Amino acid sequence: WLDECSDLHEDCPRDQAAELPSRVLDVGPCDGSEEPKLFETNGGSERYMALSYCWGLGQALTTTTSNIEERKRRILLSDSPPTIRDAILVCRELSCRYLWVDALCIIQDSATEWEYEASRMQSVYKNSWVTIVAESADSTECGFLHGRDTRIWDQKAPLKTRGWTLQENLLAPRRLTYRHDSLSFECQSILEEADLLSSCRKLESLSKGQSYDVWNTVVREYSKRYLTQEKDIFPALSGLAKKFQCINQDVYLAGLWKKQLLSGLLWTGENFLTSRPLLKEYRAPSWSWASHNGRTSYFVGN
Repeated sequence: WLDECSDLHEDCPRDQAAELPSRVLDVGPCDGSEEPKLFETNGGSERYMALSYCWGLGQALTTTTSNIEERKRRILLSDSPPTIRDAILVCRELSCRYLWVDALCIIQDSATEWEYEASRMQSVYKNSWVTIVAESADSTECGFLHGRDTRIWDQKAPLKTRGWTLQENLLAPRRLTYRHDSLSFECQSILEEADLLSSCRKLESLSKGQSYDVWNTVVREYSKRYLTQEKDIFPALSGLAKKFQCINQDVYLAGLWKKQLLSGLLWTGENFLTSRPLLKEYRAPSWSWASHNGRTSYFVGN
């Protein structure tokens, strides 16, 4: 799959080095003779993979201000949660030395760093060689390198219910998706979800008017998903917003676009009073769809 994509697909990026995120996991040699460790990249370039996954109720393995130096020395594979351990094994199998995992590559108890790194999500996933998608795992304790069970159908895969993972999957140029019953590969030339994915992949070829329509589709999908932290409503979409802004050259206003503000205001919250609990704190102006905690749809007319 990967060789064919790199060698034959004209619409896909070449198999070459890209600017690394601020930190990545050095997964060690393919033979596993060295333990993984956190690596400060200092703006270097190399091929790397990214992981899209569900944290679950608790993520035990994180990087903080108190343990970052230890993380740089080593991260015991045997102590890693199954989902992260499996992702490291996939990297080694594909001879890719570096892996980006948000829980380990972002200092989790630094608000300043978290805000900075969240603003760079577009480049993290867009520049990745491949994104590993642990679609059927609802926490890091599940893992994904287990026998396929064809009796289980992933119609409601846990990853598809999480807000953060939408932009991760739409920005990634290549995806290896692990489900209960299958393993699939997608790229800019091979797409399983033709509508939303293909529109986002081919955004550069769309007119500005078409790009606004695609944005509304993204909002409808995004608003169906859940966020552990209500305040993440804009950060979890910021990477996609930046990609759209490069195309429409418009001003981004709390989830809407200035040049399409009137039509953007024609949103409604489905099951407004019953779909989800009311927000506990302010997170967006009342005219933005982001002020509503639940699925959003748009009025369509001439």
